[in-house]
Amino acid sequence: MPEPDEWVMGTFCLLWLLAILKIPWDLYFQATSVSNVAAMCEKLNWQEITLRDMTDQLRELREGLAQEQVTHAQEVQRLMGQREAEYRELRQSVHAISREFETTASRLTDNQEVIKGIQAFVRLIAQSTAN
Repeated sequence: MPEPDEWVMGTFCLLWLLAILKIPWDLYFQATSVSNVAAMCEKLNWQEITLRDMTDQLRELREGLAQEQVTHAQEVQRLMGQREAEYRELRQSVHAISREFETTASRLTDNQEVIKGIQAFVRLIAQSTAN
């Protein structure tokens, strides 16, 4: 049976072996995790900068869009005013033409009565000559 000193020495060697294997292993993963954290911090900083730039661009685009909307609304109002004026002029023109048409139509009815009278006179003459 092994003596107690051998057990102590064996235990000490086993612990020494575990320390020799574990310490470099832990240091490797700590270094890897530190480099990963550093890389992630760098990516995060880059993304924050990009996000700020995009936010600024978005703000500028929104301001530009608001200005364009105001400009277009003013243009629409101006064009609507023009169209309303053109519509009023057209409507007045149509009313004038319709009044002139009514006057002309009333004259035609008077002329038709004259024409009917002449036709009746011609028939009377034709009948009197035929007799």
